[in-house]
Amino acid sequence: MEDNRTDVEKEHSEYFSHWEHTGNAVQQRLKVGPRQAVYKTISETEAVVLAQAGESFDLPVMVTQDAKKAITFQEFNRLFESGVGDPSAFRLVKRSPWALRCIEIKAKSLASIPWDIWSGDSPVADTHPYKRLLREVNPEMNWQDLASATESDMNVFGQAFWLKLGQGQLLQRLNPATIDVISDKAGISLFRPRNGGRPYPRGAVVYFHSYNPEDDFGGMSPLESVRDPIEVEVAANNHLKQFFSNRAMPDYIMSLATNNTNEIKRIADQWKREFSGSGNQHKTGWVGGGAKPNQVGYAPKDLALAEVRAEARRQICAGFGVPPALVAAWEAANYATIREQRQSLYTEVLFPSARYMAGVINAELSPLFEGVEFRWDFTKVDAMQDTEDARTKRLVWLVDGKIIKPEVAAAELGYDPDDVPEPMPIPDFGDNNNNVGRATSPPPHSDERKSDAALHKWRRKSLNRLRDGKPATCEFESDYVSEVLNDAIKTQLEDTKTPEDVHEVFEGAWLTYP
Repeated sequence: MEDNRTDVEKEHSEYFSHWEHTGNAVQQRLKVGPRQAVYKTISETEAVVLAQAGESFDLPVMVTQDAKKAITFQEFNRLFESGVGDPSAFRLVKRSPWALRCIEIKAKSLASIPWDIWSGDSPVADTHPYKRLLREVNPEMNWQDLASATESDMNVFGQAFWLKLGQGQLLQRLNPATIDVISDKAGISLFRPRNGGRPYPRGAVVYFHSYNPEDDFGGMSPLESVRDPIEVEVAANNHLKQFFSNRAMPDYIMSLATNNTNEIKRIADQWKREFSGSGNQHKTGWVGGGAKPNQVGYAPKDLALAEVRAEARRQICAGFGVPPALVAAWEAANYATIREQRQSLYTEVLFPSARYMAGVINAELSPLFEGVEFRWDFTKVDAMQDTEDARTKRLVWLVDGKIIKPEVAAAELGYDPDDVPEPMPIPDFGDNNNNVGRATSPPPHSDERKSDAALHKWRRKSLNRLRDGKPATCEFESDYVSEVLNDAIKTQLEDTKTPEDVHEVFEGAWLTYP
């Protein structure tokens, strides 16, 4: 008989195939009413052995990681194969301060990037429902919490989920450790909670994920690439811990010049009686029978642990894309280097991630609010701002290179463009060499470009006065505007009432005067 069920229906049927009905006797006989999964339980150690052997089960098997948490063996096996889901990997993040710090730096830095909701060429009002949704999110979380958690999830799981509630009235972060992405040839069909809850339709979830060469619809965690150096760092810490647990003394083994079992036992018992306990540490013991101590352990200084741990830290930082100086994993960094590395973190790591995040938001959340979109404002990121001195030097260089006008530089530095002084006139020395070093009266109106700039400045000043309710006529002096032209413009400005009148004066009057 042909099976006409959809892939989703097949998945749903397979998922509940090992559930039993737990209602009354009639409900159990008719197979209706409440149901509960029937699981066999195995320990985490047993699960690792089975996963390494490539075992699979038809019946549901739960892996108990601790007294409070359990996951299905299928999920354990999937995560184990990815290199991320091996339960030890989750604990490695907690045990590696470098990995944890890298994730915190990226999460908090991305969450601090300014953003706004735009409609066309202008931002919407603060009361717009879309802006309020992202700022308030839900009663337990605001934008900083949501953005930070999203970036953290992307670094730990390679995935992040926002559940849309109440037609876009609230957003809720879903823990990636509890969600399965169900897909088929047509794409993602739904998101299924691993606790047996009701699946979420594709349109109800905003889904972020990183690139995974083995899964078109899943993500790949950066943890997979830095797992080995994290384990090296943890192993180095464990070595130090064990070293100091042994009273900071290397291990020794006693070699004897006899194979007599009774003699060996006698010397061992004597050693324990005289040298056991913290009060006898660092004492040198002597026994008979030709015994001599042989060191079998090594002190930390003999193992180059500093170099090993430093390399592990660098690899961890590289895997997360965070410059080592920002994580304090490179002590030789100075302030200038840290500033450059902080900018590198934004330009090479966070800005690309933020652009991807904005693209997903505008594709899957913004359509709920017509005619608007989410945009970051990278220009306001503190780490990317020039120091006051550096900004001033940059603007001076642009003005000297005739790339921008002095008025533009003045406005960017917070000065009134009208306060920009006139450029010094070029002195005319004539043909008489005796005039070298003595400026004569130049013909200002002969420099057409500078005259035009001066008149433009005067026009702007008149328009500003008119806007402030004052007469457009005002005093204006420039070496590039002749006295005749100056008087003519003043006279015509006395009769202006509107901005159009001012423009007409400056666009035509000066052309008829020398």
